[in-house]
Amino acid sequence: MQQVGLLGGTFDPVHVGHLELGRLALQKCQLTKVVFIPSASPPHKLRCCITAFHHRVAMLRLAVAEESRFQVSEIEAQLRPPSYTIDTLTLLLGKETTQTEYYFIIGSDAFFDIQLWHEYRQVLAKVHVIIAARQGILQSELQDFIRSLGYKGQGDHWHNIHNGRKIILLNREVAPASSSAIRKDIRHDASISRDVPLTVQQYIRKHKLYSREKSNR
Repeated sequence: MQQVGLLGGTFDPVHVGHLELGRLALQKCQLTKVVFIPSASPPHKLRCCITAFHHRVAMLRLAVAEESRFQVSEIEAQLRPPSYTIDTLTLLLGKETTQTEYYFIIGSDAFFDIQLWHEYRQVLAKVHVIIAARQGILQSELQDFIRSLGYKGQGDHWHNIHNGRKIILLNREVAPASSSAIRKDIRHDASISRDVPLTVQQYIRKHKLYSREKSNR
């Protein structure tokens, strides 16, 4: 039985926080691998406001190139917009030919919005969830929310009383990098060396991404 982590997002651009979260999930949950899934058409963002899909995929591939248990999936390119998580999971599970358990990796701040997701109950029925701690989110507040969704447990392990799916809490916070802050730094010619892998920095400069004279095509 493979245990595969799924880390979705816009990745505009990918940063060290994303990579650290993937590594932490691998170690804590003994995952076989982590698959990064860039959103082709995020429902909460206008397509004109995000970098072209092929650029975001290319940056991700550069970022994970030296991580043997990291992969990048372009599966959302096969979906009609917008890119709903439930549609991604349905397509992914339909392609699966081996026994695999999927673990959806998400920050605690984003998890609080899960009830706003399209068919969120079906999402929770299809996957286990790994939740990473975020600064400013109280553990007690997160646990109360998890209970309200039908999970029972304590500490860092919870089980859904209806479908048996698990939630695992990662209590260690990851690097507080922000894609929006990185884009702003680039526009103001500030250094992003602490937040973005070198190969990704080079790609951004080569294609003039996020600069005033940007090229997102």
